[in-house]
Amino acid sequence: MFGDFPAAGKTVNDCDLFHSSREIKVFFCLGNNQLKLNVPAQGTERQKMNKTIKTATFLVLTLVTSSAHAVWTQFTLPSLSADYFTASFGNLPDGRFVFGEHGNLYLQNVWGAADVTAFQNEPTVDPSFISVFNADSAVLGSGGWGASPIHSFNPDNTTSSFSAIGGNIQNYDGVMRDANSVFTAGADTGTGGNRHGIRYSTLDGSVRKVVISDVSQYSAGIALDSAGNLFVGDNDDGKVYLFAKSLIDSAIAGSSLSIGDGTLVCDFGAGGDISSIAVDGRGVIWAGGYLHNGLKSYNPANGLWGTFIPGLSNSNYKVSSFANNGTNYVAYINSAATGVGAWGNYPQNGDSVSYGYQNALAIPEPMPATLLFMGILTIIINRRRSNET
Repeated sequence: MFGDFPAAGKTVNDCDLFHSSREIKVFFCLGNNQLKLNVPAQGTERQKMNKTIKTATFLVLTLVTSSAHAVWTQFTLPSLSADYFTASFGNLPDGRFVFGEHGNLYLQNVWGAADVTAFQNEPTVDPSFISVFNADSAVLGSGGWGASPIHSFNPDNTTSSFSAIGGNIQNYDGVMRDANSVFTAGADTGTGGNRHGIRYSTLDGSVRKVVISDVSQYSAGIALDSAGNLFVGDNDDGKVYLFAKSLIDSAIAGSSLSIGDGTLVCDFGAGGDISSIAVDGRGVIWAGGYLHNGLKSYNPANGLWGTFIPGLSNSNYKVSSFANNGTNYVAYINSAATGVGAWGNYPQNGDSVSYGYQNALAIPEPMPATLLFMGILTIIINRRRSNET
């Protein structure tokens, strides 16, 4: 509860002595989020220290809770209309969202309001992703169990036609590179054709090739930052890799890359389930996935990690980032998974879906663990001194 551990090179047994007196020794252990205290085994001093520790922990955790609180603007979206299918979304340059779920696609009428208008010509697909490049160009990806055609459309026109651009793969995630092309993460690349990889496709269908093979066994999340660098989440182990724009450009023109050609940026942990990732305007990496307890974040600039639960816990989260009038935002949708089957929980007809967003700069980062500990330590020592006087 005191931050994100273990630190590099530390284990659960690595403890540093921070304070020592006749009755108490205070250790800070860089592992398993533990604060270890060597206090008197019994008697008055033990009772005093127990009370002090509880008070200190309460005060610091209150501070953490307050500093980590962010008010997300939230809307209730149309519920799921079929079993096993999930929802997806993207944002226009003016901030309005496009939301889709099993054969239904909606455009937010006005930024900041919950009202939506249904598209009239959308294909009946399970929308695995929606990527919007600008007000005229967007891509709707298809999930499901079989081949997954990609459809291009006009996201600002609810009477838009939808044009299939092909792609005989399962497209679980995608992000537009420019107005005329898209990266998709899906199956059928690498050894045996059963590994997920990253493809590059032009919307006119003239180019379709693997640019990164053998990424993961399970669905991978991908995102672009403002510089055009591609971030790829290895969903098998929770690691996120950065592929510089120049490296991706060379793969488009020449030979494909492997996950090892990227630069490891962060590790959300084994079983991280990072099937959805985003990079906000500050460079902070966000991750969501299947049956997640909120959103995870990592800031490469200062090494701070965070977990935010703006909506349901233990539900399906997808995350995105966008800019509106020069302000950078982080947005999400989450859907309940109330169905119970042999594979565990799954989304079912009627499950609720919510959407939320927040100014990225208004989302406070977690307090560094050492600062939290020093707050507890200061309270403990001061309380000890007051008891001696």
